[in-house]
Amino acid sequence: MRAHLLLSAGLLTLAGCGEASVSPVAPPQVPTAPAPASAEAAQAEDGPQFIPFDTPPRLTNSDHVRVRIQDLYPPLLREAGVGGSANVWLFISETGTVDQAELNQTSGADELDAAAVELAKEMLFLPAAHEGKPVAVWVSIPITFRNSG
Repeated sequence: MRAHLLLSAGLLTLAGCGEASVSPVAPPQVPTAPAPASAEAAQAEDGPQFIPFDTPPRLTNSDHVRVRIQDLYPPLLREAGVGGSANVWLFISETGTVDQAELNQTSGADELDAAAVELAKEMLFLPAAHEGKPVAVWVSIPITFRNSG
C-alpha cells in the first residue's frame, strides 16, 4: 500500500504510479482579506492574508515530497485503510521556502493533520511573482493520504 499526495490548484499531482506533473493552469486558492502593507505584516497577522500575484508558486522538490508522504503516513492508519484530506495554509517566502504552515481544514484524524503540516513545511517552491518580481504569498493546499493496492 502506498500513500498519495494530491496538491490541487495546478501545483502538483503525485499519482500512485509515481508520476508527477506540474501545471500552472490556475493559481492556488488564496484568502480574500485585504492586502497587508508588507510580506512581514502578512506573516505576522492572525491567519492568512491576500497578497497579489500573477504567477503562482511551483513545487520544486516533488521527489522529496513523494518519499516523505509515504514516510509520514501514520502506519496504523495506512494499514487500517484510514485516509483523509487536510487543507493546509502555506506562507511561501520570496525565496520559495515555506516559512509558516498551519491547518486550515481537518482531515478528521489528528495524526493525518499533523503529518500534512509537517510535510508542507518540507516543501520548496519557485516563488510566486507579481509583475515579474518574486513575492511572498499565502496559498491553500489540500494534502490527501489514501491507500492504493
